[in-house]
Amino acid sequence: MKFAGLFFHYLFRILDLSRNRVIGWSLECYLRAKAKRCSSVYVSGPCRFANVSGLELGQNVRINVDNFWVCEGGISVGDNTIFARSVTIYSRNHNYSGRALPFDDTNVFRPVVIGRNVWVGANVTILPGACIEDGAIIGGGAVVAGVVPFGSIVGAPKAKVLRERDKEHYRRLDTQKAYHGLE
Repeated sequence: MKFAGLFFHYLFRILDLSRNRVIGWSLECYLRAKAKRCSSVYVSGPCRFANVSGLELGQNVRINVDNFWVCEGGISVGDNTIFARSVTIYSRNHNYSGRALPFDDTNVFRPVVIGRNVWVGANVTILPGACIEDGAIIGGGAVVAGVVPFGSIVGAPKAKVLRERDKEHYRRLDTQKAYHGLE
């Protein structure tokens, strides 16, 4: 009975790895065909890429499973960069300064630039307008907004206020009951 359990464990592991490799290979072909620039990329399993016409990938880029990238505002990745599992990159955001609360139906686009020889850890979120310079390491769980300087190692500190909303604008829209999705 013990042998049968081990046999099925390894059989399903091999089948899962084979499935992931086929999915990864098909994503690699898709990226090479549709991205603005893409040469040698390795995708190790299921990932989602939205609007890849705004994506530029350098040489020897490695992307692990469950990444989700929104490329409409432009995402540029340098050579020899590695992304761990479950990395999210946005180059598009909702417009929270628009005509409704919490945001309206327009978008704000800001390019994301990731340099060469960067290692992005698991469960990292990279926000629109972020710039990660060459040689940086982004620790697991971090949220990247703004510039990460050359060779820096950053992690996931506790949440902190990044900036303030326009509170008068907020109060005016709230008084008018201008909420997203309501007519």
